[in-house]
Amino acid sequence: MIKSICVVTPEYPSENRPYMFTFVDQLVCAMADAGADVCVITPHDRFKPETKREHDRVRRTPGGKNVKVYSPAVLTLTTRKIGPVNMSLLTERLFSRAVQKTITKNQLKPDVLYAHFLFPAGTCAAELGEKYGIPSVCAFGESSLWSIREIGLKRARKRLKSLSGVIAVSTNNKNVLTGNRLIEESKIAVIPNAVNKQFFFPGDKAEARKRLNLPQDAVIGIYNGSFSKAKGSLRVDEAARGIPGLSMVYLGGGEDEPVSSNVLHKGRVAHEEVPVWLRAADFFVLPTLEEGCCNAIVEAMSTGLPIITSDKPFNYDILDKKSAILVDPMNISELRQAIEQAASSEELRRELGDAALRKSEGLDIKQRASRVLSFLNRL
Repeated sequence: MIKSICVVTPEYPSENRPYMFTFVDQLVCAMADAGADVCVITPHDRFKPETKREHDRVRRTPGGKNVKVYSPAVLTLTTRKIGPVNMSLLTERLFSRAVQKTITKNQLKPDVLYAHFLFPAGTCAAELGEKYGIPSVCAFGESSLWSIREIGLKRARKRLKSLSGVIAVSTNNKNVLTGNRLIEESKIAVIPNAVNKQFFFPGDKAEARKRLNLPQDAVIGIYNGSFSKAKGSLRVDEAARGIPGLSMVYLGGGEDEPVSSNVLHKGRVAHEEVPVWLRAADFFVLPTLEEGCCNAIVEAMSTGLPIITSDKPFNYDILDKKSAILVDPMNISELRQAIEQAASSEELRRELGDAALRKSEGLDIKQRASRVLSFLNRL
């Protein structure tokens, strides 16, 4: 029976960066609240201004449990090759050494190592699991195999071979792993991402708008993701421009910042504020190009918002054409037509929102934690 879990992750929410890897934090808290003894090891770069002040701390879960977060300092180098030297491998070695030293120094004796994502955390967990004689599991939630690009498939297969199991967040992700012969199919469980339903649920739209000082009579669309080509912030900005009566909210940050006159708000907000912004909106739009399983979409579904997003395989585990308007994410005309439909029809928004809420019923973080713990115990 798995009792003690050590989570290894390159990022974790902190006082300085509360928005980092919040989906990992939600799972950690849910597993701890379910009775598991969970700790987190998240090495930080001692020389980067945004991370150099990271430190060990205790995370208090919503259920009142304590999770110790260890944040050893480590030097993070470039992931590129410099001449014949593959700097990614050196970065991986430093990362793995920091994790191992933390385990030794604090006399940690986990029953299982649980890593996010394939590299460097997954390869680290595989190595240390074999060293300590305990199961090692990796969550594969990346939008592609970008994290192992610099070390190559052949080396990645060798480094990940000793993993006891992999949790893929979508069937599409599972197919990526098996199609590239990275992980045996028998080792993979498909468990989509989920959210904390204590925070993400339908609420009073008027009250949310009053709290955020948003107009009560406007139709408001909301985007939640990085301001980037991959997520599609400028595609949404172009598609939504000039639609009568429509205003837009963009949660996130990055280079591709929306500039249209109908933008009510743009910028990052604390994760705990996201549910209020979602409840204030009339529909959600995110024409993303690559995902594992998009947390932002699951959050919007759980608040009962109608969804406009990409007609791509990574969405098919959580959405269908009855619960969302699925579009070609690169087709501005198709995206605009979908936004116009959602903005102009309250009945359509209600139908899609109700269907999305029903689809989200199984995407509860407590249920996901239970499924993850059951998978770990089967190992």
